[in-house]
Amino acid sequence: MKECAEVKKRDRHSTKELSKIAPLYDTHDFWDSQPVPKETDTVTAADFDKQIDEVKTIDDIRAEPLDIPDGFHWSVVNIENDDECKEVYDLLT
Repeated sequence: MKECAEVKKRDRHSTKELSKIAPLYDTHDFWDSQPVPKETDTVTAADFDKQIDEVKTIDDIRAEPLDIPDGFHWSVVNIENDDECKEVYDLLT
């Protein structure tokens, strides 16, 4: 009887531990769409110096920005303006 209680206690502990790490293996919609290595990728030292995308000329880049969802707007940031730089910094931190 005591042995059975020990097994149940150990199983509950194992389940609790698994529930802590399970979110680490969930899908990540944002990161899965980015040009960064995935958890399952093998990365070598040579991979760190590779281009993310092919080289483009000015003619390859569209003149008009892509459409973005309602409620958002494109913003041109003057990086020489301290106030605008701080806004970007605050947004990203």
